[in-house]
Amino acid sequence: MHSKVAFIGIIMCIMLALIHMISILQQRKIEEEYKFIKSVKVTIPMEKLTSLTPKRNIQYDSENKNNNYKFIIYHDSLQCSSCELKRLTIWNSIISKTKASGVGMDYYFIFSPLNGGEEKFKSNYLDSRLLYPIYIDSEGKFSQDNPFIHQSRKYRCFVLNEDNRIVFIGDPTKNLDIENLYIEFLEKLKLQ
Repeated sequence: MHSKVAFIGIIMCIMLALIHMISILQQRKIEEEYKFIKSVKVTIPMEKLTSLTPKRNIQYDSENKNNNYKFIIYHDSLQCSSCELKRLTIWNSIISKTKASGVGMDYYFIFSPLNGGEEKFKSNYLDSRLLYPIYIDSEGKFSQDNPFIHQSRKYRCFVLNEDNRIVFIGDPTKNLDIENLYIEFLEKLKLQ
């Protein structure tokens, strides 16, 4: 009986050690991905994007177009564009907090709706009560120019510095932890 208990104990220890090793390997992989992503220079093909402005003349872009920072929020055709469009009002709070921090930041909401769905998407946008402009990428040029976008959904929301390099990754509208990290990031920018 004791040998059976000892055997089970040994097996449990081996399993825990394996789980711990797998966890460490996954953490290293995530760190390597982040390091790579933060080294990439992002291209924003503005000439290929269609800009839509809200019916209301409220400007959510910064007053200074020479800002060093750009917040990119990208939605591709695999996501429900209309669903994401409805969620955009959640960004009002984040944009207000950014403005209150004194950090100049332009927001680029880039959508790549399904082929043939652009007109319905435009109509939904114009009928909405959204207060900021969005960009439509009908040709999928943004994701073509930035292939890391397809690696994971977590790389679809990020901040660029003046060199168009990623300095923050995450969607602060998804959970409070990421929002708090974003607020900390803004505080660090103010100190620079």
